[in-house]
This record gives sequence, C-alpha cells and structure tokens, in this order.
Amino acid sequence: SVGSWHHAPLQNKEPNNQYTVKVHVDADGDMVIIQNPTLAPAIEKSDYEPKTPEADASVDADTVNDATAFLETFFKLYPTATEKELAYYVSGNVIEPIGRDYLYSELVNPIFTKDGDNVKVKVAVKFLDNQTKATQVSQYELVLHKDSNWKIVG
Repeated sequence: SVGSWHHAPLQNKEPNNQYTVKVHVDADGDMVIIQNPTLAPAIEKSDYEPKTPEADASVDADTVNDATAFLETFFKLYPTATEKELAYYVSGNVIEPIGRDYLYSELVNPIFTKDGDNVKVKVAVKFLDNQTKATQVSQYELVLHKDSNWKIVG
C-alpha cells in the first residue's frame, strides 16, 4: 500500500521556537511519527538589539541575504565581464577581469563579518570550466559596501 508523507510543525511553549516532526500517513489513514521533533529555524525575528553595534561583528540576516544575492549576481557575470561591466559592481580595480569561459556554480560557506560601514566576506566560489568541464574553486576575501546598491570596495 502507498502512504503519503506530511511535515507537521509543532508549537511549544516558547513562542519563538518551532519544532518539526515527520509523520507518515499509511493507506488506512493512521499517522505514525517517524522522526522525533527537531528544532525548526525560527521564523520570527528577535527584538534584541545589541547595545554597541560597533563592537558586534555579526551581520543581521537581511544583510546576509542581500549581500549573498549580490555576490551570486556578481559571480555569474564575473568570469566573462569586461572592465566596464565590472565597474558597476567593483570600486576601482580591486578585482581584475578573468575573462575565462567559466560558469558560476555556487558560493561555498560565505562568512560575513561587520567592519564599520562595510561587510567583509570570506567565500569560496565554485565555477565550472566550460572548456575542460572541470570544477574550479576560487577563494575570495572581499569588502562590500552598500550605498544605493552593493559594491565590492576591497
């Protein structure tokens, strides 16, 4: 007999914690829990504000998402971008054009830290080399700054 699978969120006494359990529903409609409750990522944001944001090197989730989206866009264009195209994303010549037939694959473990008005990021970037079909991994340490939009400034 073929059953169906359900993910059921469980709410516990702490309003900011959500738990997920896996429930199997068999052909007779009986439910069986097949995985113990696991803590799901919190959806609500905490109201906690650190008193000294200057001393706090962590970067908030919105900034991380925003900067990650920028980096993904940048690295999709980067392998084939001209200097003129790079100028839109990069301040000065902090990153040289590579002019290779690489295809962006993914960002690997980006680590963001706050540095004054800037955000530093350490990241490995996976590219696929279209010529050799080999995966190319490049390490970057970049400094990002956001005015009206993000730019790589260092």
